[in-house]
Amino acid sequence: PADDGGIRALAALRNEVEAAAETRDDLLAEYRAAVAAGPLSAEVEALQSIKGCGFALAAAFASEVGDFSRFRSGRQVTSYFGLAPKQRSSADSVRLGGISGAGDALVR
Repeated sequence: PADDGGIRALAALRNEVEAAAETRDDLLAEYRAAVAAGPLSAEVEALQSIKGCGFALAAAFASEVGDFSRFRSGRQVTSYFGLAPKQRSSADSVRLGGISGAGDALVR
């Protein structure tokens, strides 16, 4: 015999997941429209060309950086977010350590 209570519970959970996914899609569409109309739309678009960088990450990164012209290089940007490795050097030796972890954890 089938467990009707379990089947109903599973159907209810499936409906909840589908409703949450629909809400997420609606919010993401609103977010995309707001970014497209905003001053950082070109930066967000450019960041998405980086492998593994989707819309949400690109938008968060661009909004955190704001004015990209304040950085002279990519190394400065990575240092700002704590993504550049620590470096120790002496004479002919250069050793790289872990990242500092400074900056915005959402972007990192």
